[in-house]
Amino acid sequence: ARRRLPAALPRVRASAPRPVGILVWWAQQSRPVRRAAALVLLLVVAGGVTLALPPLHLQRVTVVGAGPLSARQVTRASGLVRGESMLFVRTGPARRRLLGLPGVRSATVRVTWPNRVVITLIRWSPVLVVVRAGLAAPVAPTGEALAAGAPLPTLGPAALSLPRLVDETSATSIRAGATVCAGRLTQVLVALVRVFPSAYGVAVRTFALNPAGSLLVYASAGWVADLGSVLTPAQLQGLGPRLEALRTLTTRVDLARPGIAAIDLQDPSQVAVTDGPASPPPTGGPPVLRASPGGG
Repeated sequence: ARRRLPAALPRVRASAPRPVGILVWWAQQSRPVRRAAALVLLLVVAGGVTLALPPLHLQRVTVVGAGPLSARQVTRASGLVRGESMLFVRTGPARRRLLGLPGVRSATVRVTWPNRVVITLIRWSPVLVVVRAGLAAPVAPTGEALAAGAPLPTLGPAALSLPRLVDETSATSIRAGATVCAGRLTQVLVALVRVFPSAYGVAVRTFALNPAGSLLVYASAGWVADLGSVLTPAQLQGLGPRLEALRTLTTRVDLARPGIAAIDLQDPSQVAVTDGPASPPPTGGPPVLRASPGGG
C-alpha cells in the first residue's frame, strides 16, 4: 500500500523584533539632546516626589484678628484645605473669599514654608447701633451689621455709647453681614452727631426711621425734628437744604429752650415749629416672635 506523506508545513521566516519608537528616537539623538532630555525627566520625577512629601503639605492655618469668628470658620471660608500641597495654595482667591465674611475690612493670606499659612484679618470698628424690633446690632461705616441682632443691654458699654438708629421700616431680624443701613446714610448720621452741638446748640439723643422712611432726630432738648424721607440716594441728597433750614431757624429760635415738641423740616421753605411736652425717643418695640413651622 502506498503511504501518503503529509503535506509539507509552510516555512516561516524568523526576524528580529522591531525596536520601540522611543528607543529609535533616542538612538538618533545627539549626546547633548539626550542629556537635556534626561535632565528634564529627572526634574519631573523629582517634582512629583517633592509634591508627595508630607512635610510640604499644608498642616497648620494660623488666624489673627478673627474677632467673634472662630479660627475654624475663617479657615473654612478661605477655602484652604489641610493636606493640600503647599505649591498649590492660592492666596489670591482665599483672600477674596475672606472679604465676604461679616465685618472684615481687609484680609491677607501669607504662605510660611514649609507647611503653614497665616491669615490676618482687620475688622471694621462699629460706628452706629441699629435697633430693629427690639434687637440691636453694631454697624460698620459701610452699613453692614457686624453681628446678629441681640438685646440692647447685651452689646456692652462700648456699643451703648455709639449713636443709635431705631429702624421702624422693617420688622425682620438683623443678620450678621447684612446691610441694615445704607453706607452713605450711616456716614451722614455719624457726622450729624458730631456737628449738632456746635451747629444747632443741642446734642442728638437718638435717630429713628419711621414706617414712611422719614428720618427723625431726637435732640437732647426734648424735641424731635422730621428731616423727611432718606431711603433713596435722591432723598438723602435732599438733607442738605433741610439742615440748612434748621441752621437758619437757630437765628430766630433758641433750640435749647424747653417747650419745643417738634420741628417739621420736610419742606425747607415752610419750617413748622410745634410747642408742647418733650417727645420721648422710640425704643424699637418688642422682638418679633415667629410661630414654629408646626404651630397652628
